[in-house]
Amino acid sequence: MTLTYTSYLKIDELLALQDPQSDEHDEVLFIIIHQVYELWFKQLLHELDRLCRLLREGEVAPALHTLKRTLTILKLAVAQTDILETMTPLEFVSFRDRLETASGSQSFQFRELEFVLGLKQSTVLDDFDPESEDRHRLKARLVEPTVWDALISHLLRRGYAVPSDLLQRDVTQPVKPSPAMQEILLRIYREDPETMELCERLVDLDEGVQEWRYRHVKMVERTIGTKQGTGGSSGVRFLRRTLFNPTTRGFALANACCSPDTRIRRGRIGGLTVRSEPGATPRSTSITSGSSPSRLPNASGRVTPRCSETYPSGSR
Repeated sequence: MTLTYTSYLKIDELLALQDPQSDEHDEVLFIIIHQVYELWFKQLLHELDRLCRLLREGEVAPALHTLKRTLTILKLAVAQTDILETMTPLEFVSFRDRLETASGSQSFQFRELEFVLGLKQSTVLDDFDPESEDRHRLKARLVEPTVWDALISHLLRRGYAVPSDLLQRDVTQPVKPSPAMQEILLRIYREDPETMELCERLVDLDEGVQEWRYRHVKMVERTIGTKQGTGGSSGVRFLRRTLFNPTTRGFALANACCSPDTRIRRGRIGGLTVRSEPGATPRSTSITSGSSPSRLPNASGRVTPRCSETYPSGSR
């Protein structure tokens, strides 16, 4: 049988996957948006797995290229929120009860993304059936090294004196502050432009995830207000607790050891305030322009996502 566009992409099967539980017009949009998110989550996991492998192998150029693609996908994920926000609260509530206990918090792929980026909590597994494939995948991710661990391996490969406790750490646990690691990061920003560029893109990765979280919170807030979430959570109050919580924990915790005689240079690496010697010139970021995902409303009163900003010179 000749391979066609329809058969290669399995279009017939794809278009049959939307199964509204009501006759409301807007439920189809709601389903498609979330199915598309899950497809992008799958691609993000695919890219981040490659990123970790490239970092461990010392392949900087392909790693930066992979990060560029990952950041571009995150930009699109943020922009996709604009489509969902065309649904008014009345339009959503017209079919909300049909969702029963279905909730975005049950997205195992998003939980996988959190684990890969270093935000690991074993209690998350309790939200999934013990015999389900979802839980098995999360258990596997829980014991796998994170992007932070891949970077540590990369730095060791480049000759940096990475502390042995970081190399041998329990990857299921949060990273602990390390004065030695802090000094390595400062040295990189002073002396190693190539690795600094890699660190900058990881800053952008963390900020991109925070950007998506922020837009998601604001979308939920404008749609259901302070009502309880469909999965039984506290809704917006639950989601707000995820804001300003760095995903790449190793960077964030290294901040505790930052030298007091240096000043803020550029922003955060996953929550780490990167500092350098006085006189350093701040660089622009590729996804956001600040150190937090906070936004100012534009002339129309809408919040404008910073993800629409361009990459700095040389990063495209």
